[in-house]
Amino acid sequence: MGCDIHMVLERHVTLRTNERRWVGVHNFPALNSIAVRMPEGTTYLWWNVQDRSYEFFAQLAGVRGDGPRVPKGVPPDVSDLARMEIDSWSGDGHNHSYLPLREFAQAYLDVNLEANAKVVTQRMDGGSWALDSFAAALVGADYGKPEDLDDFRVVFWFDN
Repeated sequence: MGCDIHMVLERHVTLRTNERRWVGVHNFPALNSIAVRMPEGTTYLWWNVQDRSYEFFAQLAGVRGDGPRVPKGVPPDVSDLARMEIDSWSGDGHNHSYLPLREFAQAYLDVNLEANAKVVTQRMDGGSWALDSFAAALVGADYGKPEDLDDFRVVFWFDN
């Protein structure tokens, strides 16, 4: 039986009452991306919602392999969207965790740019261009300045 990842992208926002709160902005049933370096030297990075990557799952939470991280559980301040999605999986969801968007994206790029080394010959700007481009793609085209990416995190869990 296969293992899938489920994710909710959250943004830390300030409400009118000046209260800071995590708000779910998008839920992903799964994640896949590819980075391609075109002959003219332009690098394109895009993502789509599908596929499994057990190497990535291991990087995130030690799921289906050894990895540097252990699951942290559901964050105590989880968004309503993430709570609803998590609850919908009942006992079938496991290894709940969360990471800042940049850390999540870096883990993904570490696994997938390595796997696509034949296509991706160079990461621009020491890797930060690829990281910010990928993170921005997850957030959407209108995410604001690169430092705004620090206001995002990914809550994720797995099922079998």
